[in-house]
Amino acid sequence: MAAVVAWVILSRHLLGFQIRLAGQAPRAARFHGVSPSRLVVLCMGISGALAGLAGLFEVTGPAGQISIDFNTGYGFTAIIVAFLGRLNPLGIVLAGFLMALTYVGARWPRPTWPAFGRDPGVPGDAAVLPAGGGCADQLPVPAATWREGLRWISEVSTRPC
Repeated sequence: MAAVVAWVILSRHLLGFQIRLAGQAPRAARFHGVSPSRLVVLCMGISGALAGLAGLFEVTGPAGQISIDFNTGYGFTAIIVAFLGRLNPLGIVLAGFLMALTYVGARWPRPTWPAFGRDPGVPGDAAVLPAGGGCADQLPVPAATWREGLRWISEVSTRPC
């Protein structure tokens, strides 16, 4: 639900326009009358509150009490999910489901291989490595940058020497 609200605010609201403007061109935001530093503090506060809410549900767990042995590596997974979701709130939800399936599939009890008659011995965390490695080609690179680079290469290669 928070992802839908974030998507609506970022794509359809004046505050979302100001946040995108302050992130992409802080000087232009100042000319527009927006304080980029104020928006940074606002965004950090909102994201911290959402992270705290998610952490509250994770720490208390289904038993309704605080557990000492909770996983602390969620921040790194969140970075992978954000990149795979192309920094879009709805894409992040889909990428989160993809990563959850990857983690659950890695932890699922595996049957023994019939060819060997035993467990292959591959640790469950090895199944998560392709998901992290697949993130390298998902970095948000504008298509215009690639087009301009290709245009420049073609102009250089067709010039007479």
